[in-house]
Amino acid sequence: MNIDPRLEVFSEYSDTHKMVHGFRPRFDWSKVTLEELTQMTNDLCKFANEEFTREQIEKQTSWISFRKKLQNLANDSQVSITTALHWIFSEYENDAYGTQLRDICHDYNLEYNKESVLFRMLRKGGYVKAVDFPMNNFTN
Repeated sequence: MNIDPRLEVFSEYSDTHKMVHGFRPRFDWSKVTLEELTQMTNDLCKFANEEFTREQIEKQTSWISFRKKLQNLANDSQVSITTALHWIFSEYENDAYGTQLRDICHDYNLEYNKESVLFRMLRKGGYVKAVDFPMNNFTN
């Protein structure tokens, strides 16, 4: 079986493009040389890596900012951080399925995995119980 190297490179480019942009590229790739396809793929991979790094830094910065907000709220009100988190949590509509934490993560640009950290804080403070979130698999 003889596979066209341009097809292999375009396939890699197409897959990466979909991962980065959410859709496959639409152009007449048959008119593009192997060298051009290779350069396009390399440029796209470089862009994807830079974007991933930028997003990671942004998420980390958002988490630090959220923690500072909690700490400041707790200090200003002379309550625990858990109580301050409960106050923020209680500002969201209670639908009994845990979407409040997802909404907080979304609104404060926190990584999805921070949801379980916030849940454990609320649970430790006695504000929520595991049965309050039947759709999730939180662990202690």
